[in-house]
Amino acid sequence: MNSEFILIQAKAMAAELWQQHDSTSQRVKWAFIRAYGRLPEEQDVKASSEFFEKFTPTLAEKATIETPKITEPPTRRRPGQDGRKKGKRGRNRDAAPNASVAEPLDPEQQALVMFCQGLMASAEFRILD
Repeated sequence: MNSEFILIQAKAMAAELWQQHDSTSQRVKWAFIRAYGRLPEEQDVKASSEFFEKFTPTLAEKATIETPKITEPPTRRRPGQDGRKKGKRGRNRDAAPNASVAEPLDPEQQALVMFCQGLMASAEFRILD
């Protein structure tokens, strides 16, 4: 789950959560709704809070990581744009959201991207019930 596609999707999800919600607790709630179609349970909220409390300061110490800053929600490319191959139903097989680039992510934003990537890597995300 460390593929470029998943990383782009995690950044896109984090960008939208960052833009639409002001607090970490709201971002966690809506991340669970988007990823799993359900509200987070009490243990999910606790584990998520611990993740952000422990991981964000670690990232602050390593603030030299060069990744795009989340400045606006990503946009999707149109099928066939930039000479890309079209897949079934005319969709662009390798289309991915464009991340806004400018400044490096701050530690909170970077933690949110990694949190979203973790949700996407979970068995609950990958398995249909």
